[in-house]
Amino acid sequence: MLVVVLLEAAVVALLAWRLQILDARERALRADLAELAPATTLAPVVEQAFRAGRQRFLTVEILNPLELARERNKFAGVAGVVAPSAVRAIVYEQAAEITRTRLAEHGVAADVQIHVAG
Repeated sequence: MLVVVLLEAAVVALLAWRLQILDARERALRADLAELAPATTLAPVVEQAFRAGRQRFLTVEILNPLELARERNKFAGVAGVVAPSAVRAIVYEQAAEITRTRLAEHGVAADVQIHVAG
């Protein structure tokens, strides 16, 4: 009877030891996975820039492109109803050009681009 109890205790100890090893492996694999997968999904263009070695990236989203177009041109209101994506494209082109010009005035060498999703 004592032999059976000692044998069962040895098996329990062996299983506990294997469980600790598996737990440590799981934690290591989870840490590796966290390094491989970014916490948030980035736009492909931004991910590509980071992979290319850029450390910082500045993005600008114009939240009211149709309003801006309407303020600058009275026909933009009608165009915004008929072709809102075309008006947005024009507003972004103008904003990019303004940004390039203003940055250059301050001696900033910058690559200003427009990225469109999808």
